[in-house]
Amino acid sequence: MKKIESIEWLSRISIILSILLSSFGIYIIIKDVEILEGIVYIFLAFSISIDNWIKLFKNKKKS
Repeated sequence: MKKIESIEWLSRISIILSILLSSFGIYIIIKDVEILEGIVYIFLAFSISIDNWIKLFKNKKKS
């Protein structure tokens, strides 16, 4: 049971981290006009938790 709980926590943490990184990337683009750096943060957020987002939306469709 502990392994399943830790996997769920890691999934939640990676989703939260991806939201924070993408919002920080948008902030950098808007505030500092550093488009390339902002795109890097957004791409990093996308690559960190794409699998978790897919699993989250698949579970929402089934419910």
